[in-house]
Amino acid sequence: MEEPSFWATVLGSAVLGGFVTAIYSKINNDKNLSLKYVTEERQKWRYKIKEQAAFIYANPLENEEDIREFNLVSAEFRLNLNPLPSDPDHIIIHYVNLIRKYPKDEEWRNKFIVHVAYMLKHDWERSKKEAGIRKGKHVEREHPK
Repeated sequence: MEEPSFWATVLGSAVLGGFVTAIYSKINNDKNLSLKYVTEERQKWRYKIKEQAAFIYANPLENEEDIREFNLVSAEFRLNLNPLPSDPDHIIIHYVNLIRKYPKDEEWRNKFIVHVAYMLKHDWERSKKEAGIRKGKHVEREHPK
């Protein structure tokens, strides 16, 4: 009579263990898919920011077509940043305005590109941290003056 009880215990334990493993796997899989999606979207965002920043930096603003393209790209660029005055992105937007106002002044272009580089580095480090990669130097979000 003890045989059915023994096998019932073994079978019950196996079913319970399988159920717990399935739940854990589902939760872990959902988390990994979410992280993968966010990481891929941030990668696309960084690439787009690099392209737009390079255009803003290099556009000479010498004629109407340059100005029209600059306005279009800088508008798209601004829409990808946080416009709040308390956010460091606001400084980058300010430099875009200065480049538009003083197109021949290289100082604003150079400061702009340095601040964009810091923003991208910060985002890259944050992505690595969220993905569980701990190597690399942490970069604070504050930009140089």
